[in-house]
Amino acid sequence: MPARSDLTVPGNSPPDEIASDRRRGRRPIGTPQERVERRRRLNRERQQHRKEREARGGIVLPLEIDHLVVNLMLEAGAIDEAGSRSRKRLGNAALRILINALSEAVAGGRKFEPEK
Repeated sequence: MPARSDLTVPGNSPPDEIASDRRRGRRPIGTPQERVERRRRLNRERQQHRKEREARGGIVLPLEIDHLVVNLMLEAGAIDEAGSRSRKRLGNAALRILINALSEAVAGGRKFEPEK
């Protein structure tokens, strides 16, 4: 068992730690400078992915997926139990369902009323 002073206490950690590690009570990995650089690298990668999506013409919409929607997706077989815990898998499944529904509507000749 580590000494009491070695334990990371949430809220008392230095501000340059990655927040998810701090919330889990994990000990920080690497030097403070390495942690800062890792956080900057992750932010740069996130910005790069966002710019790639925008370059492809994709529009990023905030989509609220609550427990009811997740349960319906599970029941329909759109995701599995593991997929229900991943934001990325939930988003991909929701996009796939939307594309399938729109494809079926277009193939069936259905027209939607524009929202006002």
